[in-house]
Amino acid sequence: MLSYYHAGTDCSIFRSTELLASAFSNRSIDDEKIIALIPQSVTEPELRKVVVLNSRQQGVEKNIGQGSLDIKYTEELPSRYSNCKSVFYNIQGAAELGELYLKAAIIGWAMMTADKNQKWMKKVEQTGYLLKIDVILRSGLLVSRIITQRKQCALIHCETGTVGSSLVSSVAQIFIEPFYRTFDGFKALINKEWAYFGYDFLFFNGIMGNSMEESQNKPAFIFFLDCVY
Repeated sequence: MLSYYHAGTDCSIFRSTELLASAFSNRSIDDEKIIALIPQSVTEPELRKVVVLNSRQQGVEKNIGQGSLDIKYTEELPSRYSNCKSVFYNIQGAAELGELYLKAAIIGWAMMTADKNQKWMKKVEQTGYLLKIDVILRSGLLVSRIITQRKQCALIHCETGTVGSSLVSSVAQIFIEPFYRTFDGFKALINKEWAYFGYDFLFFNGIMGNSMEESQNKPAFIFFLDCVY
């Protein structure tokens, strides 16, 4: 699904679930046709490429470390995706985000009544929560550079198409588009990248009486808020 179009470069950000194979083959003709059409809006033929961002862990340090534009592609897609390159951004799935969120929240609750001199920030850091925030920010920055500097299209996909892709796409658009850094623009971004995709803010974030155990499946929006705080 199209999430953002950059008029200056004619490049776009798309979101999807994992690329599929059909029931009778190890390939999906429909996926191949759709992905082949993604970069056709780009004016210069030699730039009609798609960078496919995969939420899995492999090679993430090489891909988004140091903020370099010299992207290290870690997975060669099948030859039928000849206009694509793949890179990993290590956000993984909702379960891992839920575990990190719960660990950090437990520490936060404990520190509300604990000695204020205790090194609570160090304890939060040890959970890996802040490291995940860093990965999300650097992934969004990578997408923004693909669109504005490399002048190529980006396809962000994750297992369900509603966790990692929402996070990275939202952060990238805040980097790219000044409008989304305004109050009205921020509301519009949340509506089109989260509400439109059916994100249940009350349940997934433990609001209105839902327990942490019930809501820990998809606390992705809280990660997004910490990225922009």
